[in-house]
Amino acid sequence: MLLATVASAEEFPFKSGDAEFEKGFGDKKGLTQADKDFVEADRLKIGGTLWNEATFAQVGTGTAANGYFFNPNSLWVYFDARLKGDVRGVMKFKTIFDPTLTDGATNPLTGSTSRRTQTDLEELKILFSANKKVFFTIGKQKIKWGAGKFWNPTDFLNSDRRNFLYSTDLRSGISQVKTHVPLGASNLYMIQGLDQADKIDKVRHSLRAEVPLGGKGEISASTSFKKESHPRYGIDVSSAVGDFDVYGEAAYVGTSSWVLGVSYDAVYAESDTITFGLEYFENGAGYSSTSDYTAVFTSGAYQPFYLSRRYGMFMVYLPKPGNWNHTTFTIFNLLNLSDYSALTRVEALFTAMDDLSINVAVGAHYGNGDGEFKIGGQNLDASVRLMLDF
Repeated sequence: MLLATVASAEEFPFKSGDAEFEKGFGDKKGLTQADKDFVEADRLKIGGTLWNEATFAQVGTGTAANGYFFNPNSLWVYFDARLKGDVRGVMKFKTIFDPTLTDGATNPLTGSTSRRTQTDLEELKILFSANKKVFFTIGKQKIKWGAGKFWNPTDFLNSDRRNFLYSTDLRSGISQVKTHVPLGASNLYMIQGLDQADKIDKVRHSLRAEVPLGGKGEISASTSFKKESHPRYGIDVSSAVGDFDVYGEAAYVGTSSWVLGVSYDAVYAESDTITFGLEYFENGAGYSSTSDYTAVFTSGAYQPFYLSRRYGMFMVYLPKPGNWNHTTFTIFNLLNLSDYSALTRVEALFTAMDDLSINVAVGAHYGNGDGEFKIGGQNLDASVRLMLDF
């Protein structure tokens, strides 16, 4: 393609014996392998994802008209440049537009301020290595610490908590310098957090060490500290115990929080499995009384599933059962064990085409009317989400 472009522009100016002419049309019959690899290499990949979601929340005991409707349209676009010498640059942008919202209004279910259009630079990072022994990632990047599947008290780096009802982590990245040093089968990470650090003493420093456990699991220790804030300490472990996967993590940030979970994969047909998961979360920073919730909601500081002191979850995951090779089912049973409210949510993910998926979910809210999962008098929520990859 390169030679064709040049020839068209130059009208074949080459003379017999010309090096460029010989490269393309001489005895060697074409480009050298090195030149061919360079020409054909796709150094920059561009792609993204488009979501269109319709969500309805039924509140009170009246008709459907008493509920709330939302229609967030989300677009992610990424640019991924993979260059020579293991150098890589990644940019990822996100825009969310919801025509149902009014700018400046208060979301009745979360207490946050509504915005019709939100645009965010989700990731902007450069990756490279020193002799393939020390690896660096510099810039805004996504990262998650902890062994918990749903709750992660040792995830010290993110101020926002992940909404685990989405399989995709919707949080934006954090600005940092990450240094990764592999030590055999172990890994050591050193991170300098740069968000709002306009002075050197405002940089947050974090360390993490990951060590394998005899090929059956892993144990990790982490710490994070910053001037004039509580130091953070954490440990997490995961391991196979017989046919079960057992994991846990514990963190101290002025108060103690911990997670303990177990999952089991059951084979019920030649190529079919079903996964059962159970997890308990003790949230040291959570509230034990519903009377404390009002201040959280009115301030817009509410983060789902991290409000109360104690939580439990039971999950069933059923991928592509039987002849349903394009459908995956998930059932979440979430319990707020402090205020005795609960949420049961059933999801079906259908892959209609290679690049188009449809997610349908229905959730039932029950228990204490003043509890977290009954916020705003919710009884039912339902959503349909179209997901297009390009």
